[in-house]
Amino acid sequence: MFDCIVSNPPYITQNDPHLSQLTHEPLRALVAPEQGLADLAHLVRLSSDFLKIQGWLVLEHGFDQGLAVRELLTQAKFSSISTGQDYGGNDRYTVGQYVK
Repeated sequence: MFDCIVSNPPYITQNDPHLSQLTHEPLRALVAPEQGLADLAHLVRLSSDFLKIQGWLVLEHGFDQGLAVRELLTQAKFSSISTGQDYGGNDRYTVGQYVK
């Protein structure tokens, strides 16, 4: 069991216009189905199997996914949920505490 799990999963939507500019990154490392939320939702669902009670889950996500990730964590009964911003002021990661 872990005190903290930190993940930077694929979270870019399949139709993101910036993908055409990328030449070296494998798309599977960047793109996830369901508006980029599929892998994030999967991590939220499975994290309770690996986190200690009061352990933390930290998820990097797209600038426009903060609300959706907070909702995923809320539905999974996490507490102390908050979203942090990058240097540009964009939502970039969300944390939640597993309380069972």
